[in-house]
Amino acid sequence: MTITKVCEAEAARSLGRGNDIRAIGPLINSLGDAGSEVRTQATRSLVKIGRPSVDPLIRVLKKNDSIVQSAAASALGGIGDDMAKEPLIQAFRDGDGDVRHEAVEALLKINKTYSVEPFIEASQGRTGRSQK
Repeated sequence: MTITKVCEAEAARSLGRGNDIRAIGPLINSLGDAGSEVRTQATRSLVKIGRPSVDPLIRVLKKNDSIVQSAAASALGGIGDDMAKEPLIQAFRDGDGDVRHEAVEALLKINKTYSVEPFIEASQGRTGRSQK
């Protein structure tokens, strides 16, 4: 990791320490960073900020960028707000393998007894198999 990426990761970590909602925008932008440590720290900081991060995370969950979508899904799971359930199910239906994995992980964190039916239906819909 370059010194620049170390500094960016530390900045993302620091932004989460104050639980200041003004940090949400820059942290959301960091979810698309090329450095995985920067994305990880941004995700953790958004989780620390909590509920105020949910709406912006749901918005970026709909972007056509699997790296950002995966990070957003992970953060939403860490926050654990029920409001994220439907957008996460949609991300599971529409996303690539990494997004689908993070969406399932997030849904299970939000509700440990989550029904598997939406996942089965979505999987069958993606493979073209009929449900019987």
